[in-house]
Amino acid sequence: MRIFRINHVTSYSYESMVHRSRNLCLQLPRLLPYQEIHKECITINPIPESTFELSDGLGNRLCDFTVVNEHKEFSVAMDLLVTVHARQWPRGCSTRSQALDLMKQLRNPRHLESLPYLYPSHHVQWDSGIELLTADLLHDGLPPWECGRVVMERIFREWKFQANVTGIHTTVHDLLSNRVGVCQDFSHLMLAAIRQLGFPARYVSGYIETLPKPGRPKLIGADVSHAWVQVYDPLGGWMDFDPTNHLIPSEQHITVAFGRDFADISPLRGLVSGGGKQTMKVSVDVSAQAGI
Repeated sequence: MRIFRINHVTSYSYESMVHRSRNLCLQLPRLLPYQEIHKECITINPIPESTFELSDGLGNRLCDFTVVNEHKEFSVAMDLLVTVHARQWPRGCSTRSQALDLMKQLRNPRHLESLPYLYPSHHVQWDSGIELLTADLLHDGLPPWECGRVVMERIFREWKFQANVTGIHTTVHDLLSNRVGVCQDFSHLMLAAIRQLGFPARYVSGYIETLPKPGRPKLIGADVSHAWVQVYDPLGGWMDFDPTNHLIPSEQHITVAFGRDFADISPLRGLVSGGGKQTMKVSVDVSAQAGI
């Protein structure tokens, strides 16, 4: 068990006055068997006219708010205190054919809930090049959890982490060609590989503590939001894989939202009247706590 304090601040500045804005904030952590939320505080500036919580179609928690006061600066600050327990992994399927046969039992509500994560999505389109990652796995008949482990390892070994070379328009084809990216890209690449093998896989957004280099102090605000993947096994359920760090997530990963890809779970989105050109800044700090 580990306890984390998370401070996540998103701020916008505009070249001209904003008259009104309607916003959806997707930064409230999910309520999960392995995750307890002890504190969650959202500070919005300017103060919104109305604020309420709702759920999207994937079960994520959204904060819906409207700002009617004119402004040129806007910020959303999230203060969280979360306990994360080690995940428990039940024994999964032993073969690919067993997993595919079980997935056909649509009377099982868990299998039905996994189906949206089986097909192409906005950022995860079919690409013949993905067979370079998966052809031998298809031939060997490995089950979902084993495919997840192998694909995670291959992405970590064969792709290079490099910031500021990809963006929201980067495709799976681009990643296969350039072999560089960040956690969002590696997650999309892994989703494409697992789905083309016939298994549901979903994008996970959240946080992971970034530790400083030996002898260096931890910089406040130097952490970042993180992304990884869950693969669905009809017997074992959803299993987490972090291709960026070659890790099976456990106590160090704080889960916020699930989606088909990043397009489903953008942390903050909205409609603005006025404002003109905008500049966004994001600061994230994840710190381990000794106790509550």
